Amino acid sequence: MRLDENPLFRKVPVPWYDSTPACVLVAAAMAAIIFFSLTGLVVTLEQSEYRDYFWMPLAVLVPSLLVLLTTIARLLRRHLAKYFQDRTL
Repeated sequence: MRLDENPLFRKVPVPWYDSTPACVLVAAAMAAIIFFSLTGLVVTLEQSEYRDYFWMPLAVLVPSLLVLLTTIARLLRRHLAKYFQDRTL
C-alpha cells in the first residue's frame, strides 16, 4: 500500500525566517529604526543647517514602516487563522 503523498494532517513547515520569534525580532528592530529616523527628522527640522538633509531620515523611515506593517500583518493573519481554526474544532 502506497503512502499518501499529501495527507491532510501534515502541517506545512514554516521557514525559520518566517517563524513568530523571527517576526517579533524584525518588528522590534524596525521599531528601533523608526524611532531613530523620527529623531533624525526632528533634528533636521529644528536646525536650519541640516534642512537640506531632510530626505535621509525620511528615506530610512519609509522602508522601515513598510517592513514593520507587513510583519505585523503577517503575525496578525497567522494568529487570527490559528484562533479561528482552534475555535471551529
